[in-house]
Amino acid sequence: MNEPLCSPISDLTFDSRWQHRILALITDQDNFIVPVRWVLRKLGPEAPMGEAALTRFFESDARFQIFDGLDIEAEGGPITQFSLAEQESMGIYQGPKVMLRDRVPSKEEIMAFLINKADQTYAALLRAWETRPNKDGHAEDRLLDALAKAQKLKRELRETLNA
Repeated sequence: MNEPLCSPISDLTFDSRWQHRILALITDQDNFIVPVRWVLRKLGPEAPMGEAALTRFFESDARFQIFDGLDIEAEGGPITQFSLAEQESMGIYQGPKVMLRDRVPSKEEIMAFLINKADQTYAALLRAWETRPNKDGHAEDRLLDALAKAQKLKRELRETLNA
C-alpha cells in the first residue's frame, strides 16, 4: 500500500507528503472508521485543505469509503450546550466518516467500536447532566431517560460481546 494517493479533482493539489500523511493517519488508527474532521485535526492547522476538499479527496479515491455522518445543526436538530470543540474533545465528531475499503473489521472490532461510541455518548450525557439548567424538570426528565437508555445500551453491547 505504498502507492501515492491520487485524486482527479483539480482543486486538491496538496503534495505527496500530505497524501502519505493522510493515508498513514487512517492506516495507523486503531479504529477502522474515523471522522474526516478527526483526520483534518490531526493534520494540523497547516493542512492545505479544508473539510470539504478532504471529503472530496476521499470520495474520489477508490481505496476509501465515505459514510455520511450526523450533523445535528444541519439536520435541524437541537443545538447542544457544548461547542463543537468540546464535543470533539470528548471524541464525538459530527460529519462524514472514512475507512479504508480493504480493511474489513472483525466482529470484535465492530463491537468495540460500538461500545466505545456508547461510552462516549454516556459520558457526554453525564456532562450534560452536570451542567443542566436549574429548575427545569422537563430537561432533567429527558436527561435521566437518555442516561438510563445509554447505560442499558452499554450493558447490552458488553453482554453481546461476551456471549
